[in-house]
Amino acid sequence: MTHQEFIEAAAGYVMKYAPDYGIRVCSPIIAQAILESGWGESKLAKQCHNYFGLKCGSRWTGKSVNLKTKEECAPGTLTETRDNFRSRTLIVLKWLRLLPLMVRRLILT
Repeated sequence: MTHQEFIEAAAGYVMKYAPDYGIRVCSPIIAQAILESGWGESKLAKQCHNYFGLKCGSRWTGKSVNLKTKEECAPGTLTETRDNFRSRTLIVLKWLRLLPLMVRRLILT
């Protein structure tokens, strides 16, 4: 899939559901999917349909996968670890619910 094809596919999906959540600008969602999934080429995106790197959390009851990841535990220092990520879910819908809170947090900080 070319970069343009990825953008078009993501845009169609995001634009379909964005109005349900009051989202008027879709480009930040698409940009985040590009960043987190490496243009849809990451193992998490290809095999688990998780384009945003969403982890399971303690209350997650859906499918998951345990993968190696790198976390910034101290400023400027990446530490390799393993974590549980959500798998085969409607990731965009879950992320859309969080977007307004994330945007407000960015504006306020």
